[in-house]
Amino acid sequence: MKPLPILLPFSYLYGAFVAFRNLLFDLGILPVTHLPVPVISVGNISAGGTGKTPIVELIARHLMAHSLRVAIVSRGYRRTSTGLVVVSEGRGAQVDAESGGDEPVMLSEKLPQAIVVVDEKRVRGATFAVDQLKADVVVLDDGFQHRYLGRDLDIVVMPVREILANDHMLPAGYRRESYNSLQRADLVIVTKSDGGTSTRRALDMLTGMNVRQSACAVLRPVAWRIAGVDLRIPLEESSGRNVVAFTGIGDPAGFRQTLQSLNVTIQRMVTYPDHHWFGPEDLDSLASILWQTKADYLVTTEKDLKRLESRLDRFKSFVEENPVHVLEVQASMQEGASVLDELLHTLFHEPI
Repeated sequence: MKPLPILLPFSYLYGAFVAFRNLLFDLGILPVTHLPVPVISVGNISAGGTGKTPIVELIARHLMAHSLRVAIVSRGYRRTSTGLVVVSEGRGAQVDAESGGDEPVMLSEKLPQAIVVVDEKRVRGATFAVDQLKADVVVLDDGFQHRYLGRDLDIVVMPVREILANDHMLPAGYRRESYNSLQRADLVIVTKSDGGTSTRRALDMLTGMNVRQSACAVLRPVAWRIAGVDLRIPLEESSGRNVVAFTGIGDPAGFRQTLQSLNVTIQRMVTYPDHHWFGPEDLDSLASILWQTKADYLVTTEKDLKRLESRLDRFKSFVEENPVHVLEVQASMQEGASVLDELLHTLFHEPI
């Protein structure tokens, strides 16, 4: 992103404020609450889609596979509710995306045994998950800047292009913190890798920033799910199909690239702001585009589906009249899996 010169002074002021705030935490002036169970923070230093949520899912799956009761705690960005909301007690989603947020509801459905709690006061939400819901470990989603809650493991997620771009701080750029802040992370996981020279350059740059340890993860398509029915179909079913894609996520370009890798012909790509709530006019417009292009079906992401489903008055009829396929994805470690395993091992003093 090319910065607007008029915004650069505000970026410098913002950066100074963030640095001063971090100093207050480092000196122990601002309070930090520590829980009696391990806390793993997964966050980033920029606004926009970084692939953080799939990493949260990957870590939670790993922990649950070793019989640990995992609580995922986040603020529930762009939800319509306030305060503490229990999205799941470990039996799947109890609320819709409007009350719980699209990402927490999605995670509670993909990980039905996980506790999922949202609260703008993360300390309160995490404490509730441990004291009342008996969590063995807390995974703090989007927690790198939320230093009021002490963490035993700090993981930062950064896409390759973000590392290479050397972007400015908000509001001229997208970064929430300076690259120097990465030095307090235990692990930086590079995402959206092409496995080529750009990924290697990004990893080398992290080494030059004195990052403690780094790893690389990739996001892989798993299957298609037909919206409105409990039916999953193989990825190859979409090969050669004509589709209309729509999404309101932080990285729509990444979604486009994934679709193209599946040999899907995109007749039209409709993008909305991140965490967009679909209204009747949006659904009417999508139905019209599907009819005009004569595409086989609409395609979207799992997060978009959660927001679409929250419109119960229109969702059922919409997917009955307009076929919608949802792309399921899952993160996997491409490089540095043993590094992540070892860090988790040190938290519990036993192999996990």
